[in-house]
Amino acid sequence: MQTVFRAKRFLVGLFRLLFATKRYRESRTSKELLIELARNFRSTIEKLGPTYTKFGQILSVRYDLFPEFVCRELQHLLDRGEEIPFSYVKRALEES
Repeated sequence: MQTVFRAKRFLVGLFRLLFATKRYRESRTSKELLIELARNFRSTIEKLGPTYTKFGQILSVRYDLFPEFVCRELQHLLDRGEEIPFSYVKRALEES
């Protein structure tokens, strides 16, 4: 997937989540909907790769932006990372 399209998917998900959070705080969106959006956003981040996973990890501690239950959903990115084979790491280190 091209970099521009990855960034677009990330930003669309982020803005959707931010907008729903605003509506939740105004009592116009249900908690269940916001949790579902957070799960979808986390899933999208996991598919986009390590750079976006790092952004998601940063967002997971932003209690000023999101309610606690959204941050808890994003915190799954902190401990469920995809393992990288050692051969890949070794080759990268030897090349550098």
